[in-house]
Order: sequence, then C-alpha cells, then structure tokens
Amino acid sequence: MKIVIDTNVVISAALGSNTCKYAILKAFNGKHDVVEPKIISLELERFVEKIKGKGSFPKEKIDDIDNFFKVFIALVKICEPKEIMSISPDKPDNFFLSLAAERSALFISGDKLALKIGKSAGIFVMSPKEWENFQKEY
Repeated sequence: MKIVIDTNVVISAALGSNTCKYAILKAFNGKHDVVEPKIISLELERFVEKIKGKGSFPKEKIDDIDNFFKVFIALVKICEPKEIMSISPDKPDNFFLSLAAERSALFISGDKLALKIGKSAGIFVMSPKEWENFQKEY
C-alpha cells in the first residue's frame, strides 16, 4: 500500500506523540511505500526555523527534532502530484490530498478538516489513531 503522511503527523511525532510515532513506524514496516510531496520538506524546515526563533526549546531538542525530520525525509519517496486539486482552503493540504488521490494512497493526518475533505473527495484517509488500530494485512 502507498501512504502519504501529513506534515502535522511528522511534527507531532518529533514533539513526542507516541500515537504519531507509531503511525510512522507502522508505515515504514516494509510492506508500504511512503510517498510525500516536495512541500513537506519546506514545511518541516519552516517549523524548525519557527521554534528556533521562539526560543521555546533548548538547542539539543531543536537538533533532535531537525534530525528526526531529516531521517523521515531520507526514508520517503518525494514526488509531485501531476495535478493539484483545489479542495482544501489550506493550500499545502491540496498537495498531500492530490498525491494520495493520484497514487491511490492512504492519507494519514491529524487535521480533522483535511480528513473530512479527503473523505468527501473519495480519498482513503485515516487519523494516526485509526491507522494504529487498522488491522487489515497488506
């Protein structure tokens, strides 16, 4: 199965969410291909810059988060959707949803609006918790 993981899941995992960490680990279990649009790299870089600027985390924690993101990006296949649908008011979500639709992939997100929009567009969507409990074997 192909899987697209939303940026919010990756950030939450890096910040300590066990549910999101498990969702990512399960996606990388060797039975699935994780594909991501290029925009994920930019969103993750922006997050690191944002937390650096705020001074809300010690340097070591920021380095750990940044390293987590780099490992994640190294493990996924970056590809662009051929056509970007305009179905979400959150423009970056359109890249993730479009890629999931084109690749007949599962879209994992913690964003309720993105999940709702994806579902109404006929995209296979799950929250990290739903993915954690998903038992079907592939």
